[in-house]
Amino acid sequence: MEKIIWIRVFTPCQKCCRKFLYKYRVSCDQCKKTHYCSSICWFEDLDSHKNHCLQAFQALDQDSFQKSIDLDGKPNTPEKTCFCCERSCGDELSCWNCRNVFYCSSVCKQKDNAIHSTYCGKTVSFTYINHIIFNGETFRYLEKKGLTSESRTTPVLLSIVHEMSRASVNYIRPWVIVQIVSPYPQNWQYAILVKDYTGEETHIIFHDDKRTHAAITGCPNLDRHALSMAPLSSCLKPGNFIILMDAWWHIFLDRTTGIRIDNLELVHFVWRD
Repeated sequence: MEKIIWIRVFTPCQKCCRKFLYKYRVSCDQCKKTHYCSSICWFEDLDSHKNHCLQAFQALDQDSFQKSIDLDGKPNTPEKTCFCCERSCGDELSCWNCRNVFYCSSVCKQKDNAIHSTYCGKTVSFTYINHIIFNGETFRYLEKKGLTSESRTTPVLLSIVHEMSRASVNYIRPWVIVQIVSPYPQNWQYAILVKDYTGEETHIIFHDDKRTHAAITGCPNLDRHALSMAPLSSCLKPGNFIILMDAWWHIFLDRTTGIRIDNLELVHFVWRD
């Protein structure tokens, strides 16, 4: 009998841009083309989506809409699904590390352990960086750059658009978090290879001729939450994280597509042991 290989398909959320498993999507009931990672994101994007799905929403029955909303105005949370066998389950048995996946039994949890452990650590790492951004000295520093408690961050490179679209992009783009993988071969400028939460890789080349130092949180010999300025060369250690405040896709002279940084004040590094 031929062995069946299951492929896990990921898709970005329309609201928060976070990548999630396609089978766990929450979709628009009318157009079926817009997908969200949770009913919370679906509810928050409801008013905005009406503009793109007006014809469908005109046909939306008010009674069916009320069924999807609790009496207190909050969306009903869909029933949890076992990450292994896809049966309905509660939230009592979940991954103790990331708290993002649920199982119906300890047997399913043990079966899925080998697969889940490959990216569970990434979830914890990017969650830790997000915690650093919105707390203490780092938040007060980034607040001057435009960060607010309502700002969105994303560990997904797919949320970046091409620099030729600057004039047509009229929405607030999220700040992108990536992790340094290794140096990138470049003769004249500092360059690195980075990856996002999903494993997608690209390269970043730094072209700021005015500044030689960048802001970094948790630099060695300091407190893990302490903020300091360090030479760019010391910030580019593999494993460190970069927060890109104004990232656009750029086509370089060698015809490769990556991210060009012209201002070091628009990036922030987080040291990761």
